[in-house]
Amino acid sequence: MKKKGLVFVLVLISCLFLIYQHSLKFDLIWDTKTFVNESILLNNEASLFSAFKYGYIYGQLGMQTQSFYYRPIVNLSFMIEKEIWGLNGVTLRLTNIIIFSLAIFFLFWFLKRQGEGIRFSSIVMLLFALSPLNVENIIWIVGRCDLFLLLWGMLTFLFFQLFLEKKKVVYVAASLFFFALGIFSKETFVFFWPLLLVYEWSKLKRISPFYHISTAVLSILFYIIKIGVLGIGGLHFVVGSSVLDYIKTAISVFGYYSRILLFPFYFDNFSFVNEVTTTWYIFLGIVMGILILTVFYITKKDRKNLFPLSLTVLFMCPYILLTFTTLWPFRISSRYMMIPFLGVIWLFTRAICRLKIKFQNIIIISLVILFGSAIISSTQRYRTERNFWEDALKSHSDNSFVLQKMANICYEEKDDFTSLYYYNQALKYPMGQTTAIEISIGLAKLAFQRCDYQKSLEWLNRFHFKVLPYQEYHIIKLKALILVSLGNINQAVKLLKENLNAYSDRRDIYHLLFEFQIGFENWLKAKNLENMIKMKFPPPYRE
Repeated sequence: MKKKGLVFVLVLISCLFLIYQHSLKFDLIWDTKTFVNESILLNNEASLFSAFKYGYIYGQLGMQTQSFYYRPIVNLSFMIEKEIWGLNGVTLRLTNIIIFSLAIFFLFWFLKRQGEGIRFSSIVMLLFALSPLNVENIIWIVGRCDLFLLLWGMLTFLFFQLFLEKKKVVYVAASLFFFALGIFSKETFVFFWPLLLVYEWSKLKRISPFYHISTAVLSILFYIIKIGVLGIGGLHFVVGSSVLDYIKTAISVFGYYSRILLFPFYFDNFSFVNEVTTTWYIFLGIVMGILILTVFYITKKDRKNLFPLSLTVLFMCPYILLTFTTLWPFRISSRYMMIPFLGVIWLFTRAICRLKIKFQNIIIISLVILFGSAIISSTQRYRTERNFWEDALKSHSDNSFVLQKMANICYEEKDDFTSLYYYNQALKYPMGQTTAIEISIGLAKLAFQRCDYQKSLEWLNRFHFKVLPYQEYHIIKLKALILVSLGNINQAVKLLKENLNAYSDRRDIYHLLFEFQIGFENWLKAKNLENMIKMKFPPPYRE
């Protein structure tokens, strides 16, 4: 990398730190707060190997049940970070910025080897680095899996390119190593496998069988390990009313994501299927489809467009399919478009580089100003959890899930009256099973606060369908507290003991049992339980 290019990269990375430094003091929000405060991997003296023994969500929260995510490298990064400098909002976001900066550095190195000149590489990296679509993955801590997707992806392609140029085995080994890190960081990294095939074919009109078979084997190995650890095969899909509905929804979501990619200056963090299934998005989806086919046709004359086009399409399609799963609530999210946007910027830069320098500069400066303004406005929604959900409420004022989240925030802030208002507002609108359970749990907590134990139990006993593991966990704890408040200590203890196997890694279940025994002066039982806790959770143990 020439000195001039290196200076440009370092200046850009410095600008990224300046842009995002104000976000370091933002609160931890939503699931990030849960992960940091409740993860058994982060709050026990667990070995680093333990990162590979648990699922990304339920598993590391001590809930031994099925999960859909297996991302041990992400878990491992949090564990290592805890040992280096501890876990808090500042360090967690600083680490995310560092990961993103490294990804940008290697992206520039990779782009420079495409033979399109330093100016092309600089424009692509500048516009991509300052894209507002990166904000959520950088500031929202759990977006780290997408940052790893980018970092390991760039390193995989960079060393594969070096192998194609220099034919050295060490480059193949490095590329396969980073591919393995990527697939163990996020499941959708598997879509880099066909991209590697497209990349080599577009450059050399041939493929390297050993390399691509090796990446396929790594992908298969990952899913075998994932199934072994989590005991599942994959996501569950929702059942549509007709084939036409599937097609309509798919085109609408494709149109929604296309709008984000073509106009990334304002967007919601996440959206819902009913909100994007509109005539406008169907029309935009059809137009974008025609545009992609046109660009694909053009690649017959200019094969250099094939890879960036594939980069966009192959990473859009899986997230369109995600719309038809039971994933809750992020079936449609703007943060999924980070990788596809790189392909769009690549194609856009190739197009404007044919213009005169003067016009290029006008376009680039205008976009940088617009992107910078969008970043500043987007980051504000992450200042506090209230800011986050108030911003979501502006766009989804009639959505029961968002209203329920606002109610939870008010409850945490001891504003029970406003919390009750939002819960009641949420009940007015259609909702899925998961949201219905969350609302019932919230209303049960409010009733418990008022000492209306009967009403609280009524809300907790309303479910006629399966609840999610973390919901069941909170239901069990609240029921136990209600039973104790009613004087039924034996029933409360029985309830907790019946669920020790399902939540065997949750020390607070044992702790709650211990408090009950102490509170009711069952000294012998309390002593036996204390010994059991010491055996299962030997010191040092971090609360």
